[in-house]
Amino acid sequence: MIRATVICSDQGPSLNTRMANLLTTTAIGSGNSGMDVLFGNEGMRYMIRFALGTNAVPIVKSTQPGSSWLQRKVSVISPVNAWDVVGNYEVLLIVNNGRLDAGPQEAVGWAQKAWAAGREMVIMSTQYYRDYADLDARIAVVDKHHIDAQDLCNAVRPNGAKPVRLIPIGHLFNRARLDPNAPDMGNGYSYFNNLYGHKEFTLGMTIDPFHVNAGDPDVIDSNTGKPGLGVSGTGLHLVNAAVTCHLYGISPHLMPLTLEPGFKFNIDPAHGRYNLRLIYDVFTKMGRAGVDTTAWVRP
Repeated sequence: MIRATVICSDQGPSLNTRMANLLTTTAIGSGNSGMDVLFGNEGMRYMIRFALGTNAVPIVKSTQPGSSWLQRKVSVISPVNAWDVVGNYEVLLIVNNGRLDAGPQEAVGWAQKAWAAGREMVIMSTQYYRDYADLDARIAVVDKHHIDAQDLCNAVRPNGAKPVRLIPIGHLFNRARLDPNAPDMGNGYSYFNNLYGHKEFTLGMTIDPFHVNAGDPDVIDSNTGKPGLGVSGTGLHLVNAAVTCHLYGISPHLMPLTLEPGFKFNIDPAHGRYNLRLIYDVFTKMGRAGVDTTAWVRP
């Protein structure tokens, strides 16, 4: 069996990068439903406010469902088209689609667009599609895809331009999948599966193969009679916290253990702590992430 340890075993170059300043840095996100999780709730805004006491609006949305980074070069995205306005923001955050419909080389044009405007690009590898028969092999393919995209971009980086960094969301999910000590969610599903959402059908439920779990505690799994997937926003917390810590260099120990108070699908603080420790353990050892973690503290 192939173990998907490509990103973990290949820490990659140690990237010296400017750390973003929340008071002066603006960002735009070019993505799809894999990125939409950053915009549909208070997620990142709450985490930034909790950690730093500022009401910064972290990322401007420029997404199209299902789109690859190639499609977003040639089609108009509403209401803001990132391809046309890269120069208006300090950081471009970009994702491919989960099925990898466009090759890693298509990221290079985006990086060159950002560099031409004196800006920085960050690649976000989203969570994996979990419906492949050989998930280990698929994860290895996806990890290599994002490593190749990052390396192809940085191979043509002009002198003085900021290197392309990587936010390895998928790798965080896989670490939870392979961890025998991951929290017991108490609903018959693994912690990894609880990071995803669910789809409700007449005869019960099945796990959403891609989208993160934003929660739905009112749904009962007809197969078990217990609350099904969707009992908490575990995946929502993990993704929002990881992107916040990466883009702005905030130590995970400063992040909240839950989503914003009053959020319908909040999480157990113990699960939030697990998520933040995952972020710390991965980012502090991954040169490809390009995050200065010297002052970070493990939650």
